[in-house]
Amino acid sequence: MSVVIATALLSPAFFSCQKEASPQGTEPTPVQIYILRAKKTTLQGLDLFFFHDDALALLDSYQHIDAPAQERVQGIAGSGAHHLVAFSNVPATRFLWSDIRSVPALSSVSFSLEDDSPAAPFLFGQCPLEEGRSRRCTLRLTPALCKIELCSLSCDFRGKAYEGLPFHLERIFLTYANETFQPLSPGTAMSYRNPGYLAEASLFQHPEMLLRPIGQDITATRSELEESLYCYPNPATGAEMGRMPTHLVLEGSLDGQHCYYPIPLPALEANTHYSVQLTLTRLGSTDPDIPVESGTLILESETQPWNQAENRTISF
Repeated sequence: MSVVIATALLSPAFFSCQKEASPQGTEPTPVQIYILRAKKTTLQGLDLFFFHDDALALLDSYQHIDAPAQERVQGIAGSGAHHLVAFSNVPATRFLWSDIRSVPALSSVSFSLEDDSPAAPFLFGQCPLEEGRSRRCTLRLTPALCKIELCSLSCDFRGKAYEGLPFHLERIFLTYANETFQPLSPGTAMSYRNPGYLAEASLFQHPEMLLRPIGQDITATRSELEESLYCYPNPATGAEMGRMPTHLVLEGSLDGQHCYYPIPLPALEANTHYSVQLTLTRLGSTDPDIPVESGTLILESETQPWNQAENRTISF
């Protein structure tokens, strides 16, 4: 394990000449940090920022730990009151952390979906620290990603000309998927991947986050699919000017006709799991950006934490 430590007392790169930036209690002292991480996640690098808890919110110290312990680490900060902000699994080349000298500067940092991965998602968290010389805190690290899961699918075409025919589900994908996320300023910066259509050429190193090929006939007997897609939070619900909700789109064919079922999702928050069970009742739309007619599908959904950290008791 290697640790890089930079403090306002030791490194001029993080020092400010403003007198207000030197509150009482700047003597470096150890901080025991108990980590609550999301299920099925590991820490592959940890970045710790200790900011003074005052109006200026300037940086007191920064530490990078290459291979952190998974449940407890030790940081260094002045003995005054602080606010700890932490990131994990962020590539070392992604940000120039030496430019961060205050909370406002860190608030402008954006995660990019093309750099993220469900296998090792970007994690973030923050917690307050009271002043003192021997301190401990609990840091909860959660993913920025949202998980959208198509749990099951069936058809009910009774009374239609194509009653009894299967719907061939070719693939599922997301449109209006937010690909930018600012952990400390959620909802302020957004950009859409697949704005109303599937841009094949724009798919990146983890295309399975936005697109899943299926190739399965769907009948009246419910098919358990459990296929998941991922994106960043999107607070839009369809009522906001200039913003679109993320859509889950089913693409396939029915009775020789190619069709789509675009399904607008509710407001999506970081670290949420939105699960969907669908029943198709009629032919879908001819375009992934054209809504289906009312009564075309029956939707049952549930929203819950995607990766909830498990509470554990650890003795310091």
